[in-house]
Amino acid sequence: MSIISKFKFWAFLPVGMLFIVTGILVVIVDTILRRADMPTIGVFVFLTLFIFIWIWLVFGELRTKLIKAEIEGEQIAVSKYLGFGSKKYYILSQFDGIETAILPSRYDKYEYLYLMKNGRKVIKLSEFYHGNYTDLKHALTGKVKNLGQSRLDFIQEVKEIFI
Repeated sequence: MSIISKFKFWAFLPVGMLFIVTGILVVIVDTILRRADMPTIGVFVFLTLFIFIWIWLVFGELRTKLIKAEIEGEQIAVSKYLGFGSKKYYILSQFDGIETAILPSRYDKYEYLYLMKNGRKVIKLSEFYHGNYTDLKHALTGKVKNLGQSRLDFIQEVKEIFI
């Protein structure tokens, strides 16, 4: 049996945000380059914030969480960047197991599923982004050891952007 991940509408929100942030960055940099005098520290703080948001969207959300996953038998194929990245194949027995984490939001709670290998999160599936998250989770249950629930750590998530 083969199961392919499906994205929810929310999966395209980071893409829209990326276009907006990129546009704002272009305007800010263009304004800085056209000025003869040195901009204030506030402009640099604002620019740094938008650069961080851009990096977080591209390397955090699009690269690690907005992934297309295809589970077939004892293998999983993953492609990053909404499925536009190159496919990478893994044998499920290669993984140490599955960890889950709960991300609370204002209106609901969302579960993340991490396929772990050598203590690192190799594949992240998200209930927030994947419409058939439950099906993906059930397809992996029994094939990969359940390592239990982990605490969602924002600092660790930021570190993983750069790994």
